[in-house]
Amino acid sequence: MFTNAIACAHNSWFRGYAPVEGMGPGTCTDKNAKPAIMIHQGTADTTVTPTAGGEPTRDFWIAQNGCNQTTTSTFTGCQSYSGCAEPVVYCVGNWTHTVDAIATANIWTFFNGL
Repeated sequence: MFTNAIACAHNSWFRGYAPVEGMGPGTCTDKNAKPAIMIHQGTADTTVTPTAGGEPTRDFWIAQNGCNQTTTSTFTGCQSYSGCAEPVVYCVGNWTHTVDAIATANIWTFFNGL
């Protein structure tokens, strides 16, 4: 939740954001906040499940960044959305509520490409 909240409230602080196994923000007081964002959600996570946290978070950032529903497979287990003001990438894998090696590698590559 923290990373998503910072991306919304202070999107100019960092070039990109990468919440892992989180959810939110739900709304942005700054309607112009359109950060580059990569979201990782594990199907084995029982704390924040994909349907309760990951998918609503993905859908929020797709709408906030003006993306369309066209996706391209990128990184490991990820889909990048098209037409966005800034990149929106959603990654799903058989992860628990942790930052695993796949997420770490994806995030490093994502940040290096910004």
